[in-house]
Amino acid sequence: MRLLCAAVVCLVGLVAAADVRADDLPLGIKGQDDRIAVDGRRYPWSTIGRLTRGDGSLCSGVLIGPDLVLTAAHCLWNDTRQGWATTDELFFAAGLTDDLPTALSGVVRTRWPREYHGPGDLSLDNSSHDWALLTLRDPIGTRVGWLGVSDLSPETYDRYRQAAPVLIRAGYSVDRRATVHAHLGCHLVGWVRPGLLTHDCDATEGDSGSPVFAYLDGSFRVLALHVSTFREGSPEIWGGAIPVGPLVREALANRAVPNSVLAGGQQGDAPLASGLLAILQRGHPTGEVAPSGQGDQGNAAAFR
Repeated sequence: MRLLCAAVVCLVGLVAAADVRADDLPLGIKGQDDRIAVDGRRYPWSTIGRLTRGDGSLCSGVLIGPDLVLTAAHCLWNDTRQGWATTDELFFAAGLTDDLPTALSGVVRTRWPREYHGPGDLSLDNSSHDWALLTLRDPIGTRVGWLGVSDLSPETYDRYRQAAPVLIRAGYSVDRRATVHAHLGCHLVGWVRPGLLTHDCDATEGDSGSPVFAYLDGSFRVLALHVSTFREGSPEIWGGAIPVGPLVREALANRAVPNSVLAGGQQGDAPLASGLLAILQRGHPTGEVAPSGQGDQGNAAAFR
């Protein structure tokens, strides 16, 4: 466990994940397992939810408004029926700790890009359109809060790289589905194509639809949406994520989201994980979260 994670355990009350042999780790864990359990009752963890379908499958998602959830489009595919899930079989449970949600709601509307052709198309082009918006029956974000969104895109990437925030990916892995788990201090690695990034955050089955986010401009903001795990012509495993800048622009143009999504996140009634915020505002302690061989880059290690 890196030193940063040890500090977070002390300040935020996080619980370090149990040691697991490397050959037992699920696909998508890159090197040692850096996932740690966090308190889903506290903001920003309270905004991240577990999305379940009628066929028993699960994914992750994140609130970006009082009743608006961002997730992966393939999470809406019912494998049993081989068709799209209906709204009455979708449920979003936010901020789970020990399988107890901080808030729970059904879904009344689903939207995804027409360019997404379903999970059977494994092309990179299809993956770059693998996002969806859910409108919840109840505005649970007023209780648990929501995250803001960024304008991360190929055009703005260098600006975020220079800011070098501490990156976090958090969601509900199938092997740890009862509590939200987070990887602090992971990295965006590069572009596969304009609408698809690679990252080295630990993410496995169940984590599709989970956010890669950071504390920026006084607010927790989603930078990218985890949608896939793949190998890019080598044995090395990468995560695939969609930058939220282009998808938010598309959603705004189609009136699928209100302009208020650009205003930043809101804490709601959830207590703040204040120790976490103190760490994120300090940035990376030099060498503690950098990948192997990158220890002297300090804050710049957040992006490569």
